[in-house]
Amino acid sequence: MSERQPLWTWNELCHSLGLHAQHGPDINGIHFDSRLIQTGDLFLPLPGDPGPRFQVAVRTGRDGHDYISSAVENGAVGLIASRDIESSVPTLRVKDSIDALWAIGKYRRHQIDCSAIAITGSSGKTTLKTFLQSTTDGFSAQGSFNNYIGLPLSLAVTPKDTKVAIYEIGTNHPGEIAPLSRLAHPNVVVVLNVLPVHIGHFKDLDALEKEKFSVVEGLSNSGCVVLPYSLKDTKYINKPARRLTFG
Repeated sequence: MSERQPLWTWNELCHSLGLHAQHGPDINGIHFDSRLIQTGDLFLPLPGDPGPRFQVAVRTGRDGHDYISSAVENGAVGLIASRDIESSVPTLRVKDSIDALWAIGKYRRHQIDCSAIAITGSSGKTTLKTFLQSTTDGFSAQGSFNNYIGLPLSLAVTPKDTKVAIYEIGTNHPGEIAPLSRLAHPNVVVVLNVLPVHIGHFKDLDALEKEKFSVVEGLSNSGCVVLPYSLKDTKYINKPARRLTFG
């Protein structure tokens, strides 16, 4: 039986972050929550306030760096940190830990030769993701990891030998979906529905429809858009793509 490959080698992490190669451990998993760390994982502490570039419901003064000791106690074998710290495990120093998360997510997406499916919509994303994962034997991250933290983390923990990967992309504010789609670079995008839920930061349903269909921004050149028949004439698919309708 072949030995299981690590999720990341330390040199891969260095390369993804534009750092010189350093000696460090192989990584089995990545978490930003110290409570989820298991032996062999990387801890990537994030700020409670990501700054003005991301819209969030709650901004706090909490900082994941304050939980580094807990992460190490739980088995973290490496860290990515955006401030100077003292630690007993190898640490990669970066300017911004959220940028670092996006960088390693982007690097992993370019590493893997897989069919990537990106799902968006007002409801049903996690249900469809779970269904597709079970029917394709593909990869999908647990939970509703679909925002500026969840999607790059889902990419970062995608195994290198993945053949089918399913990702969620969500939104609460205009302009959030397109950069996430470009990061995921899907071969297939699914817009499940556009409904008047979570519409608070959008002017109207048309604005929400425009945001949902911005998921095509990252679609590969030979990609496909799956959408409800009721939205087949949407004006917001702004690139050539094969369309499949349902419903």
